[in-house]
Amino acid sequence: MRAFVFVALVACTPDVTREATDDTRVQSREAPAASAPIEETLAWLAEEVAARSPGTEIAISFEDLSTGARAQIAGDAVHVSASSAKAWWVAAALNGTSVAAVTPYARPIFINSDNGATGSAIDLVGPNAVNTFMWDAAGMQASALTQWSYGASRVATNSPRVMGSDNYATTDDAVTFLAKLHRVEILGDERRNALLEWMTLAPRSGVGGWIGARLPGDARVAHKGGWLPPGCCGDDRRYNTLNEVGIVTAPDGRAYAVAIFSRHGFDYWNKQAKFVELASCSIYRAFTQNDSLDCARGGDPTPAASCGDVSYQGYCDGTSVVWCENGGLNRKDCAATDRVCGWQSDDVGYNCMAPAAASCGDVTYAGYCDGSTVVWCESNTLRSKDCAPQGKSCGYQDDNVGYNCL
Repeated sequence: MRAFVFVALVACTPDVTREATDDTRVQSREAPAASAPIEETLAWLAEEVAARSPGTEIAISFEDLSTGARAQIAGDAVHVSASSAKAWWVAAALNGTSVAAVTPYARPIFINSDNGATGSAIDLVGPNAVNTFMWDAAGMQASALTQWSYGASRVATNSPRVMGSDNYATTDDAVTFLAKLHRVEILGDERRNALLEWMTLAPRSGVGGWIGARLPGDARVAHKGGWLPPGCCGDDRRYNTLNEVGIVTAPDGRAYAVAIFSRHGFDYWNKQAKFVELASCSIYRAFTQNDSLDCARGGDPTPAASCGDVSYQGYCDGTSVVWCENGGLNRKDCAATDRVCGWQSDDVGYNCMAPAAASCGDVTYAGYCDGSTVVWCESNTLRSKDCAPQGKSCGYQDDNVGYNCL
């Protein structure tokens, strides 16, 4: 896996000189009224994340399961799926076998997120069949199982490997799966009902229970959390992943599907995790139009009065660039001017850039060396990194990563 610190987008030019203005200054505001359209709550969350959890990139997709109405922010962004993917991997195992065959593994998977039991469930059908189910039945065209090594090595040879050796998904795909599950468009009644019941066994609070932590006790939550916290995986800036996917049913019987993916936060436990809890509660508040529901909790991160850990060079939050200037946080949506967020230079940092004239061409994820610089394709974007400033050189690492700074 390659680190993402100071990765450059190749063949990009800056939009304009990056400059802090009244329009770019991050200013926290109150949540929209519960009666406002759900889109307003999602827009508010997208605005608040830079101030409340600096460094965190957020993606959220939502579907009202009664009307089919959908809303999203960065719903097509590809994220490492972490253990949230176990929901659709178990569905794939059910699809190819039976409730009886999967039952021995289901409780440890959803109660404890047991990785060994997950491997046994995958083995029931094989990793390639998991992907076939995801793409052909569940409609998850931009997601894949790439490998799972707990207890044994399992490599899906049909994975497009969009994120190298990592398993990946988008929030849009996750909600598509959940909606199909809810409507019994996959699995059939018995297997679908079993899966939804197993998903209610996942924690309701604490680690793995962020989606339900702030919801009223009479809300039914069938979900699966996923987490790759600091120190877990050797590259905090690539991971620091905290995801939640689930179906939430209000006391009146109406239900919605939601997926919240977050990554890269500078303060994982105290800010990023709590922001995901706040996001889930805020969405429930808007869905139920319950203005009396208080989603705030003591110890919540308050909007930053200064920049905290955010530097002048900044970072990309989806399609937006976030940076510190004149003692305050600034945020600019590059997509509003048909640009993408990318690394410009050491003097400027991240900025809104014109997208490359073409995608990756013949360049693969494995990439190649251009002198001391490694060049590769990831998420359909050509990227490069100069190894020399780290005292390293470009070379071939292994078949999972390809070329890297060594």
